[in-house]
Amino acid sequence: MWCFNFLLLLIPSMVIPSMLFAAGFDHRPPEGWLWYKDPSPEVLKKQSEKQPQTASEKVKGTRAKGLRPQEKLAKIRENFEEAMAESILHPTLQNVARTKHLHDQMIKGSEKFSELWTISALTETRGHEASTNLNPLNRRIYEQQKAQQLENKLKKLSKHFGLFFVFKMDCPYCHQFAPLVKEFGENFGFELKGISKEGGNLPGVSNSSKDNGILSLINPEGVYPALFLANPNTQEVIPIAWGMVSYSELLQNIETILPLMEDMHVQ
Repeated sequence: MWCFNFLLLLIPSMVIPSMLFAAGFDHRPPEGWLWYKDPSPEVLKKQSEKQPQTASEKVKGTRAKGLRPQEKLAKIRENFEEAMAESILHPTLQNVARTKHLHDQMIKGSEKFSELWTISALTETRGHEASTNLNPLNRRIYEQQKAQQLENKLKKLSKHFGLFFVFKMDCPYCHQFAPLVKEFGENFGFELKGISKEGGNLPGVSNSSKDNGILSLINPEGVYPALFLANPNTQEVIPIAWGMVSYSELLQNIETILPLMEDMHVQ
């Protein structure tokens, strides 16, 4: 009996809190489907701020931050040119000031680079070859030495090679090119031999012959004038000019192929 009375005493204490909880629940505003409370606008705003970047947004950010140095420099120039154009078309104080600011930034960067370049040149023992020194006096001496070395090589080359000058009698370029070829041959000791399909001689090229079939081998496209180095002992024929070229171009052409000839042990 005392157990029953004890339960009676407990039941009100158990029921009343439950009723209070139920009453509280009934009087609360709706909180969404299946008791999932809809977030307030403030919470939604905070959640949207925490949303991760999309792939395209990440790519854009990476492009902006990950520009290569060359691209950055191009962008600086582009910004300056755009500001300059804007200042010319709309010359306001603000536009001109912005242009000047961008200009000053570029000048400061250039001056800093020039300063560090000089320091690097003074502290670095490498890179002081005569061929890379831009001092005018140095360049003149270097070019003189280079020309003398080339002259010596060509005079040595002329002991083994002659010149084949391919021409046509009705080719005005051939007539103009002939004196230059003659001068070149005389300066370095090359024997000059003229070759044409129809025969005949050009002024300055007295030693000429009619084609015996060699032109189909060395000049199949029929380019006139044309000049070749020819070695009668090895039967090697090497082109050094297609069409009319200047004296300096002719020298440059031979200077370019000389290392290849030396590697092939042609001389």
